[in-house]
Amino acid sequence: MVKKKFVFLFLVLTLSMAISAQAVIYIDTAQELQDMALDVAGDYMLTADIDLTGFAWVRIGSFTGTLDGDYHIISGLTMDADRGNLFSSVLLGGTVKNVGMTNFDLTSVEWYGGALVSSLRGEVTNCFVSDGSVASPPGLGNYGNNGTIIGMIWPEATVTDCYSDAHITFPETTQECQGGFSGHIAGTAINCYFAGTITRIVDIGGPFQGNGVGPLISCYYDEDTTGMPDGTEANNPPGLPTTEMMKQSTYVDWDFGQTWTMIPGVTRPRLAGFGLLAAGNPVPYGGIIATSTSQLCWSPPEIKAPGTVPFIPITGDITYDVYLGTDPNGILPPPYGLPNLVMGTSLTCATVPPETFQTNEVYYWTVTCHTIDGEIPGVLWPLVTAKTPASSPYPADGEPGAPKNAILSWTSGEGDTGELPATHKLYMDPNATYVTERNCELVDVCVDLPQATVTYNPDLEWGVTYYWVVDEDYGGAIGLVEGDVWSFTVDPQLECGPLAGDLTDDCIVDLDDFALLAYDWLNCLIINDN
Repeated sequence: MVKKKFVFLFLVLTLSMAISAQAVIYIDTAQELQDMALDVAGDYMLTADIDLTGFAWVRIGSFTGTLDGDYHIISGLTMDADRGNLFSSVLLGGTVKNVGMTNFDLTSVEWYGGALVSSLRGEVTNCFVSDGSVASPPGLGNYGNNGTIIGMIWPEATVTDCYSDAHITFPETTQECQGGFSGHIAGTAINCYFAGTITRIVDIGGPFQGNGVGPLISCYYDEDTTGMPDGTEANNPPGLPTTEMMKQSTYVDWDFGQTWTMIPGVTRPRLAGFGLLAAGNPVPYGGIIATSTSQLCWSPPEIKAPGTVPFIPITGDITYDVYLGTDPNGILPPPYGLPNLVMGTSLTCATVPPETFQTNEVYYWTVTCHTIDGEIPGVLWPLVTAKTPASSPYPADGEPGAPKNAILSWTSGEGDTGELPATHKLYMDPNATYVTERNCELVDVCVDLPQATVTYNPDLEWGVTYYWVVDEDYGGAIGLVEGDVWSFTVDPQLECGPLAGDLTDDCIVDLDDFALLAYDWLNCLIINDN
């Protein structure tokens, strides 16, 4: 018994330790941030902006845990040493996300310079660096892998939704692995840009990255701020003038509903979690909506400028012009304009007039804000109305006298370009709730049918009311389009029981019965004559 108790207590203790090790550690001071070095496999979250001004920061290495900045900013990092940065290395399995760094000054950087991470083998997501500088020591030196946000991005690493507009001074060296965003990218960068400034003492390095060959997916750099025209260096993303960098249409497949915010024509994109430059957080956003959608909702601007600790909400009333239409270039004609909606500074909704949305259409909407400081134009958000569901059921919806041998049929819906659904899924049962809930375990019929099949032969019973629905799966971006629930009743009169004169027992007194009666009468006469 004692041995069993010991084993039980050991298991409880082990489990408690495991749970404790997985708990999130919250950080709101510079020292607590530094203490991440004591457990590089921990899970951490910032609960406040952190000011490292005057703090003797020691970079954190071999990090395999998670740091979630929760859209807080770390400012004031100053280091006069080689490889100055927040993390010297984030290994495979390590993640840094939702972190901003501002007002940093990193000097005497020889190798693997980058304000956020020196050497990355893990993941960095939703991060930015701004209002800071990375510089190598003056004079000749064999220095490399230097950038403003990350020094080296190894093949197994991924960087997504990040930007930098900081300054970097490339070293006087023959090493080509110097870049504005990162010194060398062998891994993958997705939806990132660099719009900072570069000082080049010699003709080496690239505007976005140096000489890596990793994929750069939908990434860009500002050729005006860097002073390096598009095509200056190989293995770099497109270089664009500042005017193009301030257009939403420049950024292919970027999420301007939840991830990014910008004021078109005024700013480049910024990460929305750090404060909305314009109206944001649209509801609904993307995907398929019903044509009966009656409201469009959004959050008002709330600007958090780089380097500032508190959020700076726009004060006073805001008036909104809401535009909705089918032109992606922003030419939004009546009757879709919903002008001069006077709202407060909380989540705001506009009522859409009935029958505004038509089936099989792609819409775009935007919100322009008017404040005491001027007009804030918004970005365009896409909407797709619901596709045409299956229609024209047989038996007709609500039919009270369907034949017992009825074969179900319907007309397929269509996508935007007339494409047919890949598959149909049919549910049928006398219980309407089971059908509405699409519960395959409870309904009598739950069957997948191929594209070309628009009929089904069920086993029906006299006098029963059936409910049925056909959902259609288009796959891809359209996905599943749910149909309307239909019903019909098998003719109760056909369940007649004994019926006078129904000699053929088919529940109908017709010529067949009279023919049989006539035969019997004639046969009776012949017998009687004999």
